[in-house]
Amino acid sequence: MTIHADTYHMNIEEPGFRAPLEAARGRLGCIHMSESDRGVPGQGNVRWDDVFAGLAAIDYGGPLVLESFAAINPDLAGATCMWRTPSYSSDQLAEEGMAFLRQRGALVGMG
Repeated sequence: MTIHADTYHMNIEEPGFRAPLEAARGRLGCIHMSESDRGVPGQGNVRWDDVFAGLAAIDYGGPLVLESFAAINPDLAGATCMWRTPSYSSDQLAEEGMAFLRQRGALVGMG
């Protein structure tokens, strides 16, 4: 069995980040790296230090997937339940989000 973690949902459903990731040791196959508001990672409430500490503790080497949304059209905004216009552009989301995640991963020896 493989587990797919998602920091957006972990922020809502889990009491923390590190312990659930450590509990997934050996079974974590993928993790969506998403901010608490699905915006630019590092600009919300996700405790990224705990996320990366958990991943480092289990020697995770699988994919880290930036999952965020930009309201680029009404259908996508409706499908992802975006209730307000984002304060970021698609380019900012990709560039700043990836830079943040790479920097945090490097701090714990990932990447």
